[in-house]
Amino acid sequence: MELEFVPASTVPTGSIPAKWRETVIDERGRLNVISYELCVLTQLRERIRAKEIWIDGADLYRNPDDDLPKDFQERRDTYYAQLNLTQDARDFTAAITT
Repeated sequence: MELEFVPASTVPTGSIPAKWRETVIDERGRLNVISYELCVLTQLRERIRAKEIWIDGADLYRNPDDDLPKDFQERRDTYYAQLNLTQDARDFTAAITT
């Protein structure tokens, strides 16, 4: 049987934001384990999105548009030329598949 409630003193100080406190800790000072887990996962998601927390290998799944130079649209031809790449999708895929 899983524990539904544990003493609130079992969690690290400062790990429960004020907006979660009523949801996570009941009137008897007990910590609702499921609510606490949701609280922690929500905080983790927010910190990952803000890049406060880095997960090794996470860069494999980021948005590649975020890595483009800010002037990419204006200087697209220049960037492709510097990389010696074609902008034609068929030519590009033919070159990498042969």
